[in-house]
Amino acid sequence: MPGLAEANAPMGAIRLHYVGQSRTPLLVVDDFHPDPDALVDEACHGQPFQKLSDDFYPGVRKPLPGHYSAFLRSALPAVLWLAGENDSAFSLSFAQFSMATASPESLKPIQRIPHIDSTVNNEWAMVHYLFDNPKDGTAFYRHKETALERLNTAEHNRYMQILKNQATTEGLPPAEYIQGSTALFEQTDKVDAVYNRAIFYPANVFHSGCIQVGSGLSDDPARGRLTANCCITIAES
Repeated sequence: MPGLAEANAPMGAIRLHYVGQSRTPLLVVDDFHPDPDALVDEACHGQPFQKLSDDFYPGVRKPLPGHYSAFLRSALPAVLWLAGENDSAFSLSFAQFSMATASPESLKPIQRIPHIDSTVNNEWAMVHYLFDNPKDGTAFYRHKETALERLNTAEHNRYMQILKNQATTEGLPPAEYIQGSTALFEQTDKVDAVYNRAIFYPANVFHSGCIQVGSGLSDDPARGRLTANCCITIAES
């Protein structure tokens, strides 16, 4: 990946990449958490996973333990510093374990294409892989017709209208998880799912999980596609 930089941090080296023509920052941290096995064990016990209402995630979630949020708050300043958010105040608006469990044939059309998590510029997303599968991971995309790689509030209505027109003229995407470039979207980059790797990126960049279904999507956290997901809001100055 182009634009590589590194910074030392207690949880390991933070690597900074730039994605696509927009040069969107993407931070990758291996060996992120000091005890990922304990996190998997916690995911296996206690409160059950469940489908959240008004959530397009193709699976189930449950809240992350409080100590994880405390760890993240201690780790984030180094991550945000490398992203250019020097001395920025931040808050966590979402913190959940997640497991993809939906079968491809059950996916809604909106779940078959890349998505964004927010239209604002001051929110970041985090994905912490608690499973290992190099064919899986997270991919980033450009919408071909508009050339958009990030979607802000001003562009949102225009993009949605174009997407609706494309659904009418080109048909709905097939009932499967997106893997690579399609007629509507070009894949610009991909990060492999490596156990205890965390990635951070602006929440309004087009992205999608590279969800592998060949061996089935287990609902057992010890065997399934388990991640920790957080939304980080940066205080605007």
